[in-house]
Amino acid sequence: MSDKIAKPFLKWAGGKTQLINDIQKALPIEIANKPFTYIEPFVGSGAVLFWMLGKYPNLKKAVVNDINTDLINTYKTIANKPKELISLLTDLQVKYHSINGNEEEEKIYYYNKRELYNTRATDTITQKPLSVLTRIILASTKPNAWILDPFTGSSTTGIAANLSNRRYLGIDKEIDFLNISKNRKLEIENSTTAAKYKEKIRGFNNKKELELFLVNEPKEAYGNELKLY
Repeated sequence: MSDKIAKPFLKWAGGKTQLINDIQKALPIEIANKPFTYIEPFVGSGAVLFWMLGKYPNLKKAVVNDINTDLINTYKTIANKPKELISLLTDLQVKYHSINGNEEEEKIYYYNKRELYNTRATDTITQKPLSVLTRIILASTKPNAWILDPFTGSSTTGIAANLSNRRYLGIDKEIDFLNISKNRKLEIENSTTAAKYKEKIRGFNNKKELELFLVNEPKEAYGNELKLY
């Protein structure tokens, strides 16, 4: 089997691929000839790590770190359980391609898997689980209330708000996040998709309890207190 050059397996904000030439100029000359340990405090997608591994065969050990727990767990899984990971990914791929050609089912399958990740028990660094946000919104607002989020990101808060019969205004300086937010909003305008989201929100006794709660929740009359221009 021929050797293959390892490359980053994901895109990462703040990736250092474009800085590799500058980084190489700053490296000590001695590492080209002596065994050494490579330490990186913010590994991200691993652009520099994989480049170092391919460039310096005398690199004997690599120690990588990152504040993002999910990212580090991903590296650990790749290193320690590659066969199990490949098996799971193959299963996902086979199931996805089995519905190839049905665009609506493909979207539902993808969004369901994404939501399963976003609503898992372990929280991430920046994204809040949909279930937690839904319960916070229900406990602190009335139906049809406006919820303002100045750092909307992918608008998980907005999804929770709209699924809970609240209005939402999200702000973000990143156009990519705003595009993602718009697409997610369009996604839940499909009643079938919205129903599937609600059934997966945790913290209720059964899949239908949230829907029944929203139906019976006292309705509040709100005026046109927020004008959009």
